[in-house]
Amino acid sequence: PTAATTTTTTATVAATATVQLPEPDLLHLEASVRSVDSDNSGHVDFAEFLAAMMDPAIESRPDLSQAAYRSFDRDGDGTIDKQDLARVFESATIAEQLLRLGDTDEDGDIDYDEFMALLRV
Repeated sequence: PTAATTTTTTATVAATATVQLPEPDLLHLEASVRSVDSDNSGHVDFAEFLAAMMDPAIESRPDLSQAAYRSFDRDGDGTIDKQDLARVFESATIAEQLLRLGDTDEDGDIDYDEFMALLRV
């Protein structure tokens, strides 16, 4: 990506997140988005998300997995719910599918431990 593309990606991530990420987390998240965004659209679509979920490296990097978790927690309440997923994937259907898959305690949201378990699926 060009410098302008990188800046745009950073602005998009920062503008849509409801939490303020420290600069190192933002840089990790930006690098993660770029590495997963195979079509260079500036967004991670469902297929790209699934491909990233299969990468075992994210589990060994707590900084990356925590930054990824916070990026899905769009309202910043500490959990990922259906609305958060629908905002990320721009699809209520995908949000419902992921919630059914990841919400193992069936409380209506995905906590960090469930998120990490979802990465192992």
